[in-house]
Amino acid sequence: MGKPKRVRDPQWDNARWIAATLVVLNHLTNTLGSNPTLDWLHYAGWAMRVPLFCIVAGWFSTAGPLTARDLRKLVEAVLLPYLVLGLLHTAVIFLLKGRWQWHWVVPAWGTWFLLS
Repeated sequence: MGKPKRVRDPQWDNARWIAATLVVLNHLTNTLGSNPTLDWLHYAGWAMRVPLFCIVAGWFSTAGPLTARDLRKLVEAVLLPYLVLGLLHTAVIFLLKGRWQWHWVVPAWGTWFLLS
């Protein structure tokens, strides 16, 4: 007899949706200009989404030893997409601006979440 299937908890889906919505709203308020209300919304969004992101990410992390299977999944799900999107970002900058600059530390486009 195998392990029982884990039941998906919809509350975590709701938490991820709220966090993603806060990110979108935060970026929207940042691009609309500067006035006291938008600035307040921008800072309030940071104050809510960063702790929520840390809690959700921490809940789904494990503290066990890194197995070969876990390392393979990590490379395929995080490192490979990060490198591919970084290369595409570098190519776009090269095509638009004529300079070749690989961004190791500054994530390309929306890949910041892969590093976190």
